[in-house]
Amino acid sequence: MTEWREGTRQSTCQGGKMPENRAGLNPWAGRQRVLCTYPWRFMVLPGFRRNADARNWGYSRCHLGRQMFKLFKLFAKKSAAAPAPHPLTGAEVAEAWLRDVELRSGDAERPPQKPAWALILRSPYLPWEGATSWLGGLPVAHEDFAWPRSAEGKPLHFLAQIDLGALGQDASSGSGLPHSGALLVFADYFSYRTVLLSQAEVAAAKPVDAPEDLAPLEAIGHWSDEATFTRWPVDLVPFVDDGEGAAPAGVPGFAAPSDWITTWGMARHEAAFVLDQHDHLHRQLAQPKAVGSARDDHKALVGRILEPEFQAMIETLRRWHDLAANQPPEAAVDQKALIGLFALRKRMADGLGRFGLVMALRGNPGAIWETLLGQGIALPRKKRPVPLITLLQHQDTKHVPPGLRDFVEVCVTRWRRHKLFGLVKNLEFNDEDRRGHDVLLTIHADELLATQREHSHATSLWCQRAALLQGDLNGGLLLQHGNG
Repeated sequence: MTEWREGTRQSTCQGGKMPENRAGLNPWAGRQRVLCTYPWRFMVLPGFRRNADARNWGYSRCHLGRQMFKLFKLFAKKSAAAPAPHPLTGAEVAEAWLRDVELRSGDAERPPQKPAWALILRSPYLPWEGATSWLGGLPVAHEDFAWPRSAEGKPLHFLAQIDLGALGQDASSGSGLPHSGALLVFADYFSYRTVLLSQAEVAAAKPVDAPEDLAPLEAIGHWSDEATFTRWPVDLVPFVDDGEGAAPAGVPGFAAPSDWITTWGMARHEAAFVLDQHDHLHRQLAQPKAVGSARDDHKALVGRILEPEFQAMIETLRRWHDLAANQPPEAAVDQKALIGLFALRKRMADGLGRFGLVMALRGNPGAIWETLLGQGIALPRKKRPVPLITLLQHQDTKHVPPGLRDFVEVCVTRWRRHKLFGLVKNLEFNDEDRRGHDVLLTIHADELLATQREHSHATSLWCQRAALLQGDLNGGLLLQHGNG
């Protein structure tokens, strides 16, 4: 017996037959063979249980593999009363499955573009007081506000509070939302709830305390052991969304080195990062048989590093680092020299694979940002260094290393793909039936918000299209965007 679960609803699959509400449009109907296309993470096999106190699913990979083999062997059994089935080729199975997944996505019934609002995290260097829209933390609501709970009676986790007045008049076209007030969103792993506050309720709103029985975030698959996501004010930026993930116009990014290397302090830090990558690789090459056992693409990299022209470029980079270290960290960097240096670096990295050193030579602000976030900063009256990410989450910017303000602001306020409405496409590892639904809110994995998960990179809330037109945002789907 196999049990299928989604949210608070569950049905049972016995005798090798899928439940009707899970089979969808089954291209193998009448063939006496059923291929399960529903995501495996919602399937609970005998001996396959979730440990509510652990971060991940509690299972043995070997045991799960044996159970999966038994399950598909059960599905492939022939009925004694039925005629011999016509065999399916691998190409037929793959083609039918892809057609079914594409149909269930509902992309064909949506327009190629839709209006959306990017939820851009506010710079920690700007005032956060008086923010009317934010992600994480706790909501503000009227005095008799009832915290939403799941069908099992467990409190949901607060995701967002959006100022509807900041959306403008266009917000109500196609959504049924009022022109004022606030939208509050709560969710767990399987379900979500929304609450609409009137403008009068917002005016009289006060901070709401979290329920005492609110479980830590790790209980719903996140990495944090806190009870709430990190609160961060957001600014709403309207744009036309095509669902391909392009950044809205005007949102800062990393298009060119001059966008994020603006001071001598950042120039020194970036050069040190590249030199560390180079020195680390040289230490690896010093190990016995390191070159002889390398793959062909590794050998191409090693050969390039040993070229005199490459070594001359590294010496140029060292002189650049020393020059930057002797300049005021907050002074503007020599952009002409920076552009010339990057042109040389990119020429040396041309034709090589995606190795750490190669990516650093081309410019890798994302990796530098990750390194910075975990960097410990010594503070007065603190026995241990405090990570930079903790300082930013508490808006403590006075201890951020000098010369890094521009870089920190770009990294925080860049396009992080959090948005209201719009389109979501190309969910390769999700086959939930999204026909007749439109996306309401999308929150991506974000280290600043503590929204990361092990096996998904985003969460999206989908409302029934007809209900959305009437302003009814509940009763839809909650999707975890799978990583494969």
